[in-house]
Amino acid sequence: ELPIHEPVAVPQSPAAPVETPAPVPAKTYTFKQLSTAGANLVSDLGKMEQLVKLLNQKYGVPAITMIPEDRYPELAEDLISLGAVIKEE
Repeated sequence: ELPIHEPVAVPQSPAAPVETPAPVPAKTYTFKQLSTAGANLVSDLGKMEQLVKLLNQKYGVPAITMIPEDRYPELAEDLISLGAVIKEE
């Protein structure tokens, strides 16, 4: 007969901490930057119809003035995709 041995605890190495990358702060935009970019879309590029459609359909508002600040980064991306240039202040 084989001798019965107590189970031996195998030392476990502590799990290495998972490093999560630091969140990259979203770029912030001011109302002035966004309204200027929107105005330039209309006056310089003739894109009033596209801008109004974007504001109405995506944001559910009739004017940039009604978009909450927490959506400014999203709005900025949309304005840029329409051809706007957002200038640094």
